Formats: sequence, structure tokens, C-alpha cells
Amino acid sequence: MKPISIEIRELVVLAKIRKEKNLEIAKWFNISESSVEQIWRLHQHIGSVEPKTYTGRKSSITDEMIDSIRDVIKGKPDTTLEEMKTELELPIEKSQLANLLRRLGYTYKKKLYILKTS
Repeated sequence: MKPISIEIRELVVLAKIRKEKNLEIAKWFNISESSVEQIWRLHQHIGSVEPKTYTGRKSSITDEMIDSIRDVIKGKPDTTLEEMKTELELPIEKSQLANLLRRLGYTYKKKLYILKTS
């Protein structure tokens, strides 16, 4: 979900300073009451209304592992996901490996991994 714009966040803070109720502020800006409260708490603690950056979870697959996966595919394009996972001792499930290969641009057709060039 997209973060609430800075302009709306600043208007929320101004409304809270004027002692408006959270429900009224939420209706005015079409946001939830909890968002109003979070913006206000953020303003009180930090003094800013900038949204927090989302870092997400760090991937368990390193760049070296990705290079190894590419090398295996180049050397043996008909390898299976299970063989690749076992050979490289990857710390992920087969479905995660399949998703990773798709994100890297590979498709699996007729028992060969093919790099899409479109």
C-alpha cells in the first residue's frame, strides 16, 4: 500500500494541534483513525512526518549463489529444481527457487531453462 502523502500528514498534524478528533480527521482525509494516531505519534516522537522506509526481509540467497545457479543452468540446462537445490545446497524450498528463476528471467520449457530476451 502506498504511504500517505507528506501534505496530508502535515495537515493531520495541524488538525491534531487544533485539538480535532481522530475520527473527524480520518473522515476529512479519507484515512483510518489508526493512521491519524500513528502520524501524530511519529510527529511527537521524531518531530517529522516522513514515512518510515520499508526494508523488508533480507534474502537468504547471496549474489554468489545466484551466479552458481546461472553456472549450473549454463552447464546443464535440463537440470531439475531438486537437483539444483541439492547440488548447490540452497537454503530455500523448490517453489522459492522456481520463483527466483522466473525473476532472473528464466523459463522452463521442454526440459530446458531458457533465458527470455524480450
